[in-house]
Amino acid sequence: LVTVIIERPTLLDDPDRLYQLCEIIELGLSGTKDETTDTVVYKNVKETHPASQRIAEAV
Repeated sequence: LVTVIIERPTLLDDPDRLYQLCEIIELGLSGTKDETTDTVVYKNVKETHPASQRIAEAV
């Protein structure tokens, strides 16, 4: 993530790309993406299926 931001800082300038980046981070941390954007599902309520064991231990 840090490498992406350092190498492509313009990603943070475009709201659509920033939103996509946040979705990718969410997918990596929880293993799922929200189906709808109408409701907010908080991290402590969401069932997690992280992408790796290292992420599972960090979260």
